[in-house]
Amino acid sequence: MVLNYCLFFHLMQKVFILIWLLGFPTVISVAQSQDPYGQTRLAYMDLRFQDGNALLARHYPTESTENIGLSAFREFLTALLWQSGNANTRFLLKAEYWGKRLNAMKVKSPASLTACVELNIYRAVLTSQFYDFRESASALMQAYRDLTKHRAEMGEVQWNRLSGIMGVLFSQVPDQAWKYLKLAGIRPDGLRGFDGLREYFSLASPGSADQLEGYLLLITAYKEFSTDPGAAWKFAEAQTDRFSMNPLVRYQNALAALKAGKNGQAINLLTPAAATVPPFPTWDYQLGRCYLHALDSRAALYLERFLKNNGTETYLHAGYLRLGWHYWLNGDAESAGRCFAAIGSLPEARSVYDKQAVREIHEQPRPDGELLKLRLLFDGGDFERCLTACNSLERSGVLSVASIGELNYRRARSYQRLNRRDEAILAFESVISRKEDVKSYLLPNSALQIGYIYKEKGQKDLARKYFQLSLDLNNYGYRDGINRQAQTAMRELE
Repeated sequence: MVLNYCLFFHLMQKVFILIWLLGFPTVISVAQSQDPYGQTRLAYMDLRFQDGNALLARHYPTESTENIGLSAFREFLTALLWQSGNANTRFLLKAEYWGKRLNAMKVKSPASLTACVELNIYRAVLTSQFYDFRESASALMQAYRDLTKHRAEMGEVQWNRLSGIMGVLFSQVPDQAWKYLKLAGIRPDGLRGFDGLREYFSLASPGSADQLEGYLLLITAYKEFSTDPGAAWKFAEAQTDRFSMNPLVRYQNALAALKAGKNGQAINLLTPAAATVPPFPTWDYQLGRCYLHALDSRAALYLERFLKNNGTETYLHAGYLRLGWHYWLNGDAESAGRCFAAIGSLPEARSVYDKQAVREIHEQPRPDGELLKLRLLFDGGDFERCLTACNSLERSGVLSVASIGELNYRRARSYQRLNRRDEAILAFESVISRKEDVKSYLLPNSALQIGYIYKEKGQKDLARKYFQLSLDLNNYGYRDGINRQAQTAMRELE
């Protein structure tokens, strides 16, 4: 066995996050206005599927590399945006045929080589969603072999792009998985990583499919992998007019704004589609989530619409949890109870967000309303209001020791985001000092955040101490993610 398939799960989750918006390559290197391949890609990335299909039929024979690549991209994008088992199965069945055709052509055509790499990455992503990690590992390994073996034939543009994707992904692998990856022949040092993605984006022609795809790849990578929660939003702000009406760009920009604590901007980005049918199902979920962070009653409108017309198998558990929170905070315990109960009757949770919702409802069937408000205010980026609410709630004297720990965690995180670092350290230490009562991920994450603060200050020994403490305390939810962050940070200190 060349890979440990349980550890491989972590990598595949990150593959899914980074390339869920990935397009296929520009096969014909000419001006965009003369490039039907690029025009077709743009149509699909604008979610104008009928226009894309018309261009595809007009310009490319069914058995051509270009037709296979574009057809695969269309089906892959559909499967990722709608995230249903039927869409996944349809793609994988077609991918088996496409793979045979591309493998037969790749000895003659660099474009076919590139399409082979991408098709195997896509297969790895979609099979990992259904926990078939053996097939996922096999597909990803084949993609890596083709990429590194045929580097010269692919050309610089596609090398920047594909080795950029794989380099970013492999940089996130937890320490315990590396021995298996090395046994499999993976050598990430030669991959471009972030530098490749940045070059791919910056050298693309203005308004081209390559530029749009490069934008989507970079903002997603910044959002998911940077230790700076504002990195993706800073990137988006620097590119204000690029593809501003593209639904995928607006969606990713909104998620970047949300992570940066810019809840109002996220609402503005998602609102234009609110009065009509959303571009894809999870749009309404994210808009409802933003309004919930603002403690705005409009949260119910979009969460209910998402749950009624979802057409997806992702965010259902999370959607019912958040709709229940809305009702709970507004005094409607009966409606909240129905939402919480609905979570138990749904199919097994697959995504990390839905698993989190199941875990939360199991650990705390009925939330503490005041602590929940603190959490939502922080998640929405209203840090000053969160601090004011923390102080008011603390003065009330009604909290348990464990609840005081959670309050101090929200206070610490707010101080941290406001760059009040010394106050943040004291508040995080207060959480850690209550480790006998605060039995949750708040403990290891408090130590992790102190480590980050000391790392920013250049105090490496203290940073290393708290990163190790985070690993030692980590016996709770989000274990893999927190461990990965601590291990990555410790490597960066070496």
